[in-house]
Amino acid sequence: MASALALALTSTAAAAAVEVYKQSFREQTVSAYASTQDGCTSTSTTVDAGATRVVYTHFTYDACTGEATALLGSAPPTTFDVRGNLSTAHLVATVPLTNLGTGEPAGQVVIDDTWTATQQATKGKYSYSTNTPGEYRYSSRSAANQAPATVTGTVAFDYGYIWKVTMMEISVTHV
Repeated sequence: MASALALALTSTAAAAAVEVYKQSFREQTVSAYASTQDGCTSTSTTVDAGATRVVYTHFTYDACTGEATALLGSAPPTTFDVRGNLSTAHLVATVPLTNLGTGEPAGQVVIDDTWTATQQATKGKYSYSTNTPGEYRYSSRSAANQAPATVTGTVAFDYGYIWKVTMMEISVTHV
């Protein structure tokens, strides 16, 4: 009788010690990339943006001197407009920058760029799951439509993409 009671108490405690995390979203986004190589100096610039956040990065590396500069910034967009069929997108944002090496402010970048699709959007799907019985289970599924695009405006980019992403993830942790 005591072992049945202990088993019942253990099962109740185990059931109470489970953490569940769920997230799902549907979002339209844009991304753009640029890089240059000029003698010793190479640079790369990226922007990733959605309706609520713009993330801008700029890295410069001088192979002759070994000096590197990394600038990073994020801010909400002033304008973010993506056409439903992913044919065009427009982003306007003023992003304050921080020098990652020093932690000091490094000015700002004003982005007023337009993405124009160069092809029709293509669809892709992705799924991943892992399971450690009695400890952890994770599952993620996403689907995306992606259109390659030219990007023109105040910040020069070599190429970009217009995205429509749907994602769902869930994790169950036994603690």
